[in-house]
Amino acid sequence: TCPASAHPADGEAVFDRANIEAATGTAVHWLTTERIDGRPHSIEEAVSLHGGDHDEVQYLSVQAWRSWESIAEYFPHPRQVEVELEKTFGEVRLTGHVDVLSEASTVRMCDFKTGRLTEDWESQLRGYAWLALQLYPGAESVWAATVQVRSETRAELWTRAM
Repeated sequence: TCPASAHPADGEAVFDRANIEAATGTAVHWLTTERIDGRPHSIEEAVSLHGGDHDEVQYLSVQAWRSWESIAEYFPHPRQVEVELEKTFGEVRLTGHVDVLSEASTVRMCDFKTGRLTEDWESQLRGYAWLALQLYPGAESVWAATVQVRSETRAELWTRAM
């Protein structure tokens, strides 16, 4: 469960998100993005605020940070964390929350995945990429990384022509 999805919009369908895995993922996302933004916190503080399994939050946050360090050089300053992307077309509203974003001629995005599933997140990243190109008209392309904290980091590059 995406941490941003814990705050549904008015009228949005809500599913049961009250489970330890979701809380653990939320705590890891919060710890990681806060640290990227220069505001480190303790594992205890994250678990107190968001819940989750202490040992799993500790393990995954270390893994997330190691993954971030391997790609941080590709995200020039200024960096933004927990960025909401949104565009409305008539009655259709497309939204997303990317974990880390840097804006330049190439918009760079990073999305952390803490779950055990190794799904293909390309459609989600393509949606984020399209939204970013709408919101940053000076950008020529989008580079997006999915950090599957338990296993690997995967990156894609899309241009306006795609």
